[in-house]
Amino acid sequence: MIGPSAAQIEPFEPLPVVPCVPEETRPARTPLVRDLGDGHHAVTFLWHGEAERVLVLVNTVAEGHRDDLGPVSMERIEGTDVWHRTFRCRSDLRATYQLYPAHGPVDAADPEVWAHVRRRAIPDPLNPDRLPSWIPGAVTSVLELPGAPPQPWLRPRPGVPAGAVTGHRVPSAALGGDRTVHVYVPAAGPAGGEPYDLIVLLDGDLWTGAVPFAPTLDNLIAEGRIPPAVALMPASGGYTARNAELGGDEAFLEFLTRELPEWAAARLPVTADPGRSVIAGRASAGARRRQRRSARPAGTAE
Repeated sequence: MIGPSAAQIEPFEPLPVVPCVPEETRPARTPLVRDLGDGHHAVTFLWHGEAERVLVLVNTVAEGHRDDLGPVSMERIEGTDVWHRTFRCRSDLRATYQLYPAHGPVDAADPEVWAHVRRRAIPDPLNPDRLPSWIPGAVTSVLELPGAPPQPWLRPRPGVPAGAVTGHRVPSAALGGDRTVHVYVPAAGPAGGEPYDLIVLLDGDLWTGAVPFAPTLDNLIAEGRIPPAVALMPASGGYTARNAELGGDEAFLEFLTRELPEWAAARLPVTADPGRSVIAGRASAGARRRQRRSARPAGTAE
């Protein structure tokens, strides 16, 4: 699992474009990274091939440019098939990204067009570091700059008890049907007879499939970094449904803040204390966390 850096969890700010033509256009690996000596790196993305336009879709950044794709559009070196775009990035950045070679106009303000772009975007052919996307079948590339924080908890460790992950169908009147929810229960019992702390992690299919989150929880609990906690990981719908739900859908908010915690409390000893609960996610799911904090009814899990 690739965790966020500080540069990703602050409010959206566009990555400044560095106007330059790369000296090296046929590297063995991309992106090209150059230390600027001030806590930032210049990061150059390259693409080779025929296209009318090539977009650089850095996670959490590209969405902010749908009204003007200029800053995330590569420039073509005249007389070649080489496209490039350089950004000034904080040196602690770790993010996923994709490329989208377009062979026609792209009206990114149109939700259907943008959904098509996100489904058809591809990983960087010259970057071997990849992760699956929450979009079924899509693959992303990983950009990790030298200052990105270490991630010592990711992989299973010998001797660390593994929690159990099970899948459930949770009924929801608010959503008008059932929703798949993956539930992690730690190997250790609640500390001191208290109920488990509660974690709600959005995009649950991702964290229980190709990017498993359970080993991270196992390791953190085993080292006493966090108390034993239950994790509820609701699956997302398709691209359109997910965007609607994470964009401010009141029915989904009701499911997260009331129905899901109540369902869990009826089956497991989980806390109802907001101070011992957290909701998290990536990209749009992280934005939903902020919306939920402002709209959470009293007494529901946070």
